[in-house]
Amino acid sequence: MKYTTEPLVVSDLFDADTYKTILRFMTDWVPKLPWPNDSYQPDKRPMFGRRFGTNVPFFAEIHQQLAEYASDLFDEEVKPSYSFLSMYDDNGTCPLHIDRPQCRYTIDYLIRQEQAEPWPICIGPQMNKKQHAARRGELSPFSDEEREHLIETVNWTTVDLKPNDAVCYSGTHAWHYRPEPCQGTADLVFFHFVPKGFRGTLN
Repeated sequence: MKYTTEPLVVSDLFDADTYKTILRFMTDWVPKLPWPNDSYQPDKRPMFGRRFGTNVPFFAEIHQQLAEYASDLFDEEVKPSYSFLSMYDDNGTCPLHIDRPQCRYTIDYLIRQEQAEPWPICIGPQMNKKQHAARRGELSPFSDEEREHLIETVNWTTVDLKPNDAVCYSGTHAWHYRPEPCQGTADLVFFHFVPKGFRGTLN
């Protein structure tokens, strides 16, 4: 399978032994470490509601191992930029946004979640160069009105993942958000990639 311009779901991204190792890391090591939290914006409005870690060494090693796979998947030679472990608390949210240039391609991997039903993510169609340039670096809607307009008019692809599944897409060129809060905790890791010739920081 290859990514074109539509989100691509990969079932069972890792084999059973690797997945058990990932779960063991999350169970044995994650609770022992302090993690930053982005539950609130500076003006005290709720934000994502999660703890997070950038380039956690355990996942950074896996990230490097995925580079060849990602190049084949996205049909372009890519290199890892950074990985992002995202551990959502109960009622965590994912507001409507697009990603920074360092997230040109993303393997969005669900490690585990408490709720029995999938926690859907909505991903919009890929922007063309003109549409992307019009954002001028803005990563979220310009206003509440634009946000509502986008949610109502974009042709969303809704993706439901099971643990050990991933969805692959261009986070920089496709709007994405979760239409409802998670029920219970949910742990994901985002493996971000950029084209091989990308110039700039990789974090």
